[in-house]
Amino acid sequence: RDLLAPATGAATAAESLAIGWEELAEGRPPRFAAGDRVLVALEPLPGQSLWRKRFPKRDGFAVAERGTAFLRDPDAATLDTLARLLRVAPAEREESPGVEALAEIVRSASAPVAEGAVARLESVAGLGGKLREPAALALGAALGSEARPDSLRRALLRLAAARRLDGLRAPIADLAARPGPLAGDAWAALATLDGGLPVDTVKRLLDNGDPAVRAVAVRHAAGTSEQPRALVAARSDPSPAVRAAALEASIATGAPEALEVGFAALDDPDPNVRLAAGEALGARGAEVVPRLREVALARSGSRAAGPLGALAFAGPEGQAALLELSHTHPNAETRGLARLLLGLDPKQR
Repeated sequence: RDLLAPATGAATAAESLAIGWEELAEGRPPRFAAGDRVLVALEPLPGQSLWRKRFPKRDGFAVAERGTAFLRDPDAATLDTLARLLRVAPAEREESPGVEALAEIVRSASAPVAEGAVARLESVAGLGGKLREPAALALGAALGSEARPDSLRRALLRLAAARRLDGLRAPIADLAARPGPLAGDAWAALATLDGGLPVDTVKRLLDNGDPAVRAVAVRHAAGTSEQPRALVAARSDPSPAVRAAALEASIATGAPEALEVGFAALDDPDPNVRLAAGEALGARGAEVVPRLREVALARSGSRAAGPLGALAFAGPEGQAALLELSHTHPNAETRGLARLLLGLDPKQR
């Protein structure tokens, strides 16, 4: 993966290097055929005796990452941006000069290398303070470019949110304002950067046709004047992802009406929504255990899976209730399910 690993040696353009390659699959076509144009990241040869016999002078290199760190037919932009990074002094690669070089890779290089650059940026300590204007402009250009892969742009949005990169707020806001596959991710990143969303914005986004945007809206509606609409979404939004998001955020407030919607959602037709409801209810701990136990006792078989699953998330009190039900529930299948959730043999009595 890491085509960007710091060089372990230097070679001139005209120099030939010996590259160790071992293909364990018999009959597989050579990965490096004569005439191929391939960019590789190299590392010192392994120290096993087999390699010492093959290269007794230890004058070769191996393809890094167990032979996977290579790129076929690299384009000029990839080569140019990688060369720029390698020209940065090793001590500066975790500082602003290195960040700028990585940002140019994100903007211009082929997708695998650009994604590796995002991963390298994630590891830079104090990234926000090192993101000077040239790097911010390059990353902003990548965010706004529909020519860049969506997966790369999503990774950038996650990076901006996780590392609080305020220098990218403007391009993220522009992306959020445009309909498209990244609007929901952009709104989520923007909410993180801004410490939330204004209620007026939440109100508007609740009517958005994009389920990913509505999912962000319902999360930020919880605990505000728009919570009733979030509860409506938890019950009836056509998107399971929106229902799950609304349940998680609303139940976390502990509001009685939100808990009631959560109990009802244990019967949602979508298994992911049922799981979200169970986890959110279970996170309430002891306060919901009596009600969950009561609901589980009133059901049998698969219909009891929701309340039993919620008990499994409800801490020691929930575990104790599950153990009791595994012995006392009148239905054998339900007793077995309770035992399974406890990590016990469901067939053992």
